[in-house]
Amino acid sequence: MELVWLVCVALSIGAWFVSAERHSVFWNSTNPKFLRDEYTVEVRINDYLDIVCPHYQRGEVLSQEAERYVLYMVEREDYEACSSPAFDQLRWECARPFAPHAPEKFSEKFQRFTPFTLGKEFREGESYYYISKPLHHHGQECMRLKVDVSKSKASKETNVHGGSDGRTGGGGVHVPSNKLPADDPSVNSPEVQKSVGSSSGVQLASISSLLTTDLKKMRVTQSADNIQFLPFLTTCLNNLGWLYYGVLKKDGTLVLVNVIGATLQSLYIMAYCHYTKSRRRVSAQTLTAGALLCGAWVYFSVFLTQGERQLAQLGLTCSVFTVSMYLSPLTDLVEIVRSRSVERLSFPLTVATFLTSTSWTLYGLQLQDYYIMVPNTPGIITSLIRFFLFWRFSSINQSMPAYKLVQI
Repeated sequence: MELVWLVCVALSIGAWFVSAERHSVFWNSTNPKFLRDEYTVEVRINDYLDIVCPHYQRGEVLSQEAERYVLYMVEREDYEACSSPAFDQLRWECARPFAPHAPEKFSEKFQRFTPFTLGKEFREGESYYYISKPLHHHGQECMRLKVDVSKSKASKETNVHGGSDGRTGGGGVHVPSNKLPADDPSVNSPEVQKSVGSSSGVQLASISSLLTTDLKKMRVTQSADNIQFLPFLTTCLNNLGWLYYGVLKKDGTLVLVNVIGATLQSLYIMAYCHYTKSRRRVSAQTLTAGALLCGAWVYFSVFLTQGERQLAQLGLTCSVFTVSMYLSPLTDLVEIVRSRSVERLSFPLTVATFLTSTSWTLYGLQLQDYYIMVPNTPGIITSLIRFFLFWRFSSINQSMPAYKLVQI
């Protein structure tokens, strides 16, 4: 089993080096790229296109004068005519020009296959078309973007820069010989970013492989003794919370990873319920968690209207829950130090926590989403603490006999 998690760790580390490129386009009227007859971006399969919406500081412009757009993915005929598309072609809405911390951003992953209904499937050698219409008639009447999916490794347009009047986040993907200054220096660095989201599948595979250690232990011993139940339950709740956040944010990476994560955790919970002797306690904890989940869903779906406030409160709630989940193992550290035994800790789970918290911290840093970045940082810290405890006390545990001496 140690070989399994070592291979998974190696695959996860390798994912950093084969991660895809991100190409950012600042979607507002100050971007001079949109003044061209055909603004074109060239990408490869598994690359990301980031649409950065117009962004203003509070008080910089009147709310009714801020640019807001509805973006559509259309056929070439609609692209050339810039005609009003059908509702089912709607892709995103740039409707939060005063979003806190950073501009609103939407991502399109150019992948051949997606198991998720919100995703699109793309093919090499094809072109795809985006147009926008202004909301409330404020903004440029029609802005168009053509995306070519190329087979070549080198992308013709790689860096990200801005528009020209210094008022909103502007600019776009450009040819290096035609650099344009960025309007908003706080948005993104000029270099093409590496995609942390592209390694989510490898990370998820490593987690499932690592957590099978506890399942194997339960199956061999036909018992759930010395295996904690709450980590399975809280992780499942955490996955469901971030799944809802990803749906509201329209982030396919968040949605896909947490759908699979919640499914796996549910399977672990069912296996634990099968092998445990404390079914009444486990059932009570599960029902309490279910009631808490239903109450949270009613609050965020019924009492809060869709928009910036709903997303902010949900993000804050998920962040607090994630921090609590990562800090909960610290309650056992005093007993571990006192007994000088790490039998209560799961090394595969520690590795999985370190990999996932690091991945999501970097992913949140890329998106400038503090609700994703900040709560995952404690996971890195607590994992390092547990690694130290394994290093400090593992040799002591190995020197102890696994059997009890009987005097004859």
